[in-house]
Amino acid sequence: MYHQIASRDDVNIAYYTQSDLSLLTTSPELMIVGINPGSFSSYSDQRRNENWSYLYKNPLDENHLLKGNYCHEKGKPSSWDNHRKWKYWSGLRHCLSKTYLLDTIDNDNKIIITNASFFSTKKANEISEELLIETIPQTLNLIKISNPKHLLFLSGKRCFERLNSISKLSGLINFEYRHVCGNIYIGNLNGKLCIGIPHPAYKTNEELNLVASVIPYLINVKGYDDIDEELINKECSKQIEAYKERIINHKKTSGSIDKNTN
Repeated sequence: MYHQIASRDDVNIAYYTQSDLSLLTTSPELMIVGINPGSFSSYSDQRRNENWSYLYKNPLDENHLLKGNYCHEKGKPSSWDNHRKWKYWSGLRHCLSKTYLLDTIDNDNKIIITNASFFSTKKANEISEELLIETIPQTLNLIKISNPKHLLFLSGKRCFERLNSISKLSGLINFEYRHVCGNIYIGNLNGKLCIGIPHPAYKTNEELNLVASVIPYLINVKGYDDIDEELINKECSKQIEAYKERIINHKKTSGSIDKNTN
């Protein structure tokens, strides 16, 4: 399906997923979903690039999506081989530091890293709603087939807003979500509980500490209706206050800078 869409003149965007799905041996413990890959090239250029070896001269090779972000120059590791050096990986480990999932994310046999759409753009807001609607069924199929125990969305608020919009516009999915605290959300995607957190690449320690404190409560409930936001806000009150104070101080600092530059 992606090949047919990417081949259209009005699209022509490169596509790929992230983790190597061929390494999975059982249903994964954790599936992490972003909005879409954060890079850009045309699909026509991608197909002419020998570093995308499965796609090169053979655009229908199923290994292109199965093997994930396998692009690499000869003699060098692939992009996925370097994923533990990605900017957000240490932040992700911080977010999961109070759960058993901290060890899980280092085991490629037990995780899936992917995106709501596999089309790559420099910024997530550059992918159109139309392309998301056309391509999200592939990700939904991946969720259904792999049946991950836990489902985590990065840039959770934006991702959930777009999923909610797709739910209303297309009827392809059943989706609802609500706020927990900070930038943390919970969702119900076709009956499956999902967690939305801020993207961990550029977040403060206070925000990462808050996420790390809340996630243990969210992964230990049966479903969407079993989450007790009041309890979470009570138990994580110190982290919530630290997060709020950081925001207030940042606004004060930004305001002082603006006054000095005027």
